[in-house]
Amino acid sequence: MNHPRLLARITATLAALVLVVVGSAAVSSAVVTGDTVSATSPNGLAYGKATIEFQSEGFVRWNDIYLNDRCPGDGVRASMKLYIRQYGNVVHVGTREDVGGCESDPFKGSAYWSSGGPIDYAGIRVCSDGGCSAIKWVMRP
Repeated sequence: MNHPRLLARITATLAALVLVVVGSAAVSSAVVTGDTVSATSPNGLAYGKATIEFQSEGFVRWNDIYLNDRCPGDGVRASMKLYIRQYGNVVHVGTREDVGGCESDPFKGSAYWSSGGPIDYAGIRVCSDGGCSAIKWVMRP
C-alpha cells in the first residue's frame, strides 16, 4: 500500500470537509477586534501586514492585507501565505501575491476561512525570491 498517497487523499478529504462558506449574516454578531501583524521576507525584498480578526471560534478574517515588493529588486514577486493552526496542525489556507516591479501597485485586499472546528491561531508568512519569513501568529481570544 502506498501510504503517502493514502495520506494525501485523507488530507484532501479533510480539507474539503473543513471549508464551509458562511454568509456574513451568520457571523456578524461576534466580531472581535483584530490584531495587526507584519512580516518581511528574509532578503528584505517583500513586506506585508494584515489585521487578523476572529469572528467566532471557527471563523477568521485577514483584513486590510497589504503586500508589496521593496525596491530595488525590480521584478521580484512578493507573496503572503495565510495559515491557521487547528487541532495542533498548521494548515496553509491561502496565498495572495503582488506581481512585482517598482512601478506596480501593492496588493490590497482581504480573505477569510471558515471551519467546522475551533481555529486556535491564524497567521501570515511573507515570501520573495529569498525565502519566507517565520509565521506571525495571532491567538484566538
